[in-house]
Order: sequence, then structure tokens, then C-alpha cells
Amino acid sequence: MIDKIPLKLQPILVASVAVIIYCNSLGGELVFDDIAAIQDNRDVRPHNPLYNLFVNDFWGTPIHKEQSHKSYRPLCVLSFRLNYAVHGVKPFGYHVVNVFLHALVCVLYFRYVGLRLLTSQRPTYETVVKEMSSKHLRHSFKITCDVKPEINYFKNKCTGYVKSKFVTSLQKLGEE
Repeated sequence: MIDKIPLKLQPILVASVAVIIYCNSLGGELVFDDIAAIQDNRDVRPHNPLYNLFVNDFWGTPIHKEQSHKSYRPLCVLSFRLNYAVHGVKPFGYHVVNVFLHALVCVLYFRYVGLRLLTSQRPTYETVVKEMSSKHLRHSFKITCDVKPEINYFKNKCTGYVKSKFVTSLQKLGEE
């Protein structure tokens, strides 16, 4: 079906679907770990030196301290800092950036799969399953979707369903 859509419109369609699916998050608040990672994190504030992003963990604790979680994500904290400079702690801006990044990841993955299909590196069924369940893909899904703990069960069920439908479609294509 997607092959009937003009090539230049396909990424726009993919991005649009991603935005439509996650636009309901735009009205959400900062919750759970967002409070510690954004609202209470000193490294997000512009008055703290930029250098701190590279010596502190994700939560703003010096990485060498025992209390540190050792979660080192300076680019993520930098994005929070840039967001804070524009929106303060109003959640709307953070959610807009999150939805945009999700759409971007979807388009990049769509392009990646498309390039693989057009080249001699045609993916096998096993390769696609491996890539769909890779740690990187799950991690980017977690980051971009902002999934909360109480719906992890639902997310896992939905992800499994989508993967199974995708794999079934690939199997049918392989049989033709």
C-alpha cells in the first residue's frame, strides 16, 4: 500500500502518523521522574555552568558521588536546558520536542528500512525481527513516547501486537 504513495510524501505520512498518535501527550504535566530530571535539576537552569552537564549524571548529581545513579546523558540534559530557556518548566514545550523527536526517529527508521530494501542488503525475516526487538529501538521508543509505569503492561502488549502484525506482513510478502 505505501508503495502507491509518491516517494516524497511517504516520510511526511510517517511523521504525520507519529504526531497524530502522540499529540494527546501535549496537554500532559511533568510527572514522576520529570520532576527530578527537569523541575528540580540544577543543571537545567541557565545560571549553572554548562560544564556541569559533563560532570554530573542525568539527575544533576556529580557522577563521582556515591548517591549518583551513574546515568550519564549530557545531550538529553542539554535539550532540557534549551527547552527551559524557551519555556521554563511549562510542560507543553517539552512534550512538543518529545513528539517532534519521535516523529524524526520514525522517519529515520523508515528511511533506513527503505534503503535496506533497495540495496543488496535486503533484510531477511530474522534480521527484521532482530532489529524490531533490538535494545536501541526499545530505548528510543521509551524515550520518545514518555511511557509511564502504570501503562507499561499496555505498552508492551501494543508493541507486541504491532510487531506481530509487521512480521506477519513480511512473511506474506516473502511468500509472494
